[in-house]
Amino acid sequence: MKSNSKSVNLNKNLFKHFASKWLKEITSEIKSSSLVKYTNVVELYLLPRFGRTRINQIDRSRVNDFSQSLLTNGGMKKQGLMPATVNSVLTVLKRILDYASQETGCPTINFRKLRVGVKKPAIAVLTRSEQKKLWRYLRAHLSPCNLGILLCLTYGLRIGEICALRWGDIQLNEGVLSINRALGRHQTFAKNGTKTKLMVTSLKSAYSERSIPLAPCDFELLERQRLQDNIYILTGCSDKLMEPRTLRNHFKKTLRACNIRAINFHALRHSFATRWIELGYDVKTLSEILGHSSVNVTLNYYVHPSIESKRQSISNFSRNVFLTSN
Repeated sequence: MKSNSKSVNLNKNLFKHFASKWLKEITSEIKSSSLVKYTNVVELYLLPRFGRTRINQIDRSRVNDFSQSLLTNGGMKKQGLMPATVNSVLTVLKRILDYASQETGCPTINFRKLRVGVKKPAIAVLTRSEQKKLWRYLRAHLSPCNLGILLCLTYGLRIGEICALRWGDIQLNEGVLSINRALGRHQTFAKNGTKTKLMVTSLKSAYSERSIPLAPCDFELLERQRLQDNIYILTGCSDKLMEPRTLRNHFKKTLRACNIRAINFHALRHSFATRWIELGYDVKTLSEILGHSSVNVTLNYYVHPSIESKRQSISNFSRNVFLTSN
């Protein structure tokens, strides 16, 4: 009996025990899509490496070796994971270890400098002339898809947000556009073998839920196109959604029709934010329109000075510093 009791106690100190308890505890606190993501990280990466390891044996050296192995040969094809993916795995590991520390009173490891450096990719941004050309084309060739692209161009919406937008979310009498849900394809654990499912979900944070004032030039256009409140803007149906991938494909065709270089759909959001800053408008207002948790997020990830802005700044700098008579 004593040996069985000792075995049970040892099992309670194993990483897999705390990982299981942590997942159960957060189930009611997060979106189903997030739970699926965390569960996948635990089952695919963390349990194979740390499942039968005691919590107090998981030190910085082991975690560092683990992250390096994910970078070099992680993933289904053993070709290595992207640094951002590895950091996501480490974030889940830290949360489980913090939970275990709270449960047991044992201190957890310091994750400082354990995270992998991520090089931010260059983000394409439309020039002012490209923005204006696209805006004019979309208004002249209005269709449900083009209206969706136009709203993203004009108000910096995410693709999942426009795909889930209904006409009832546009209150013309109040002059606002309300964003409170998003469409995305999420992983599932369905028994029929389906790996992903198209789902309309709540937004990832309270900051993402927002009301955006409409530009006066859009009132008449939206009034002409308006359908019943329960109709999705992109499909014209109440029971049919447009998948983000379909809208991305339409966007590519639209760029070709406008003779504009190929960019990804999210560049519309980046272009909106970049132009806003270039025009000297308030950053706090921009942050709230984009649905960010802080101004720092807006400045760090969504503002990219264009070559036009850089050229003007260099010109002003040279004139004021070197060419003035003072």
